[in-house]
Amino acid sequence: MKFKDWIESFTQVVILLLFFVAGCSFMVPDNDDNLASYSEGFVQLSGGKVDIADVKDINIYFKTQDSTTIGTCYRLANVVEIDPSYFYQSTPKRRVELVFHELAHCVCYRNHTEGKLKDGCPDSLMYKTYIDDQCLKTHWDYYLKEIYNGCEK
Repeated sequence: MKFKDWIESFTQVVILLLFFVAGCSFMVPDNDDNLASYSEGFVQLSGGKVDIADVKDINIYFKTQDSTTIGTCYRLANVVEIDPSYFYQSTPKRRVELVFHELAHCVCYRNHTEGKLKDGCPDSLMYKTYIDDQCLKTHWDYYLKEIYNGCEK
């Protein structure tokens, strides 16, 4: 585990502990049915690298994010939050991009990438920002295979 990953995990633990120590109840909403089908799709498209047990404990729901965030994975809490405004204004491919990106953080422990393909498009759905429509269109099949790198059991 890289130091950066360790710090991120440690920070999440501290935040969770603060909720409990302060007497706050950390209530997580139930899964959103509109998003549950994306979890199932994540499993089905994985070619056996992810199974239903890997995603069944992840609670995925809509929650408004800050102005620069469209989705968040809290690995230690098994929670994925998706910004409803961004989601419902997005194309179907953008919705898959967002949900699969967050699930890959939580299920496969993937981090952001910064690499580019030869044509300048991001090298992964794990890219640090969202991917433009032309790159999604051109590399969609590649992205749907690459997202599972590191998910091997």
